[in-house]
Amino acid sequence: ARLQDIEYLASLLKYDRSFDATANNQFEQLVAASRQEAETMSLAQLYLLVAKASALADNGHTSVSLAPVQRDFNSIGVRYYHFLDGLYVVRTLAEHQQLIGGRVIEIDGQSIDSVLTALKSYFGGAEEWRQLKAIMLLESPEILHAAGLAESPSGYTLTVQNKQGATQQVKLSAQMPQAMEDTPVRKPWMTLEATELPDESDEWMRSLQYESDDLLPLYLQKTDQMYLWVPLQNGGGYLRLQAMSNSKEQSMSAFFEETIEPLPEGSLRYLVVDLRTNAGGDFSLFVEVAKWLPSKVAADGHVYIVVGPQTFSAGVVGAALLKYYGGEKSSIIGSPMGDRE
Repeated sequence: ARLQDIEYLASLLKYDRSFDATANNQFEQLVAASRQEAETMSLAQLYLLVAKASALADNGHTSVSLAPVQRDFNSIGVRYYHFLDGLYVVRTLAEHQQLIGGRVIEIDGQSIDSVLTALKSYFGGAEEWRQLKAIMLLESPEILHAAGLAESPSGYTLTVQNKQGATQQVKLSAQMPQAMEDTPVRKPWMTLEATELPDESDEWMRSLQYESDDLLPLYLQKTDQMYLWVPLQNGGGYLRLQAMSNSKEQSMSAFFEETIEPLPEGSLRYLVVDLRTNAGGDFSLFVEVAKWLPSKVAADGHVYIVVGPQTFSAGVVGAALLKYYGGEKSSIIGSPMGDRE
């Protein structure tokens, strides 16, 4: 069965044209070598083989899904997020809640920077996109062990530093995830959610606790809505688009027709368009909107297009369209996007 999987993987080159000549040869060599190991290859090793092979194309779209990491491999009950000053623990099972807010220093005695550098080789594309995906792999010692980055497939020792600068070592044991086949795949930004996630039980604790949705930053409010429009102080407006696609409840065109299109031209002093959680979709749905949206802002006003590492694919195109049609009164701000400009 493993050999059949590898032969199926080998057919990728027939369909994916993004491999250049060098990558093509490297892909064939990797697949050929893996045939010799098929008989003893674990499921985690097979997953990493598919990841490494597809990463040779060096683009974010030719990539292995993260769904198996959340559904098929074990987890240590700790979740991470990378901020400007490092990688932090932001969610845990209740038994590990003392780790929340700690900055990650080492895994099994290896610096977190070296571990992430090794894991990023399993994904292609922009550095920021590869890091987002690599962080998700940290949740499974089964995956880390198959990559030669953890001593055991059943757990690892995590070293964290607290706010006072003191370090703490904790041995984390893994268990199989609660996510089922129909559980939505958790996107990296969702790790910051203030609510329970689909693949979590009520035993999970999180860094962001709150009493009212209004106390959350806008990008974390009403995250079950694909589109969000909020009037802001001093004549401004906030628009969040989580994807360039139609939602189950409403089409993108219907959303704009009901919320922003009725506003008079030039009526907004400023407009914030938040694409930080927009990983793509169908950019053609946004083309006509991008043409008229900047006109809702006064001539001496400004359009702020906020992007980040999770702005990907059609999300990048959306940012480019708004910048083009907004002209001099628009600016792209934030941090580097998840796809190459």
